[in-house]
Amino acid sequence: MGMGRRWGLAFRLCAAAVATTSAGEAQVHWDVGAQAGATDRVALGDVPGRTPGPSGEIHVHLALYPMLRVGPYAAFDLSPVSGLPDRQVYACGLRAKVTPPWLSAPWRLWGFLGFGLAYAYMPSSRSFRSESVILPELPIGVGLGHRVHGPWDLYAELGTRLNLAGIGGSGSASSSPAAFVGNDLLAVSLSVGVSLAL
Repeated sequence: MGMGRRWGLAFRLCAAAVATTSAGEAQVHWDVGAQAGATDRVALGDVPGRTPGPSGEIHVHLALYPMLRVGPYAAFDLSPVSGLPDRQVYACGLRAKVTPPWLSAPWRLWGFLGFGLAYAYMPSSRSFRSESVILPELPIGVGLGHRVHGPWDLYAELGTRLNLAGIGGSGSASSSPAAFVGNDLLAVSLSVGVSLAL
């Protein structure tokens, strides 16, 4: 009986949260967005110096509930490396976007969490051969959007993509300086973009 009451309370809380969602947000069935910004890849240990590089992402979400949308993402970033060719990182996967009704229109706030695979590649140079690796990643972050006209939003996202394979050694067995190609601990990004939500 106690378990039934707890489930009933949880159901009522969820229903209240959905009821407080604005009418416009509740009618959103899907959204598609494109964003660009900068990504800084962080690694521990003895690795060549790197600086933030340009990055971009596209994603699509389909509504499961008024506050929850799920869909695929594809991302790319370029990681400049001191003394070596820039690394190229391609990623794709699924992410869930949760938009609680904490802000009034035209503002929206959301959080996202996902899972994907990242392909990291460093071109060959005069001294070193090319190297590549595929690693699992966990994208997580927050976003803030503003409805500018009709179904169009401008937004900003602050995110991180965690390397689930761990630190060091996962990218390559080589002893060359390129061995760090897959041993990033995480990638931190700040992006701005535009989305269409219907």
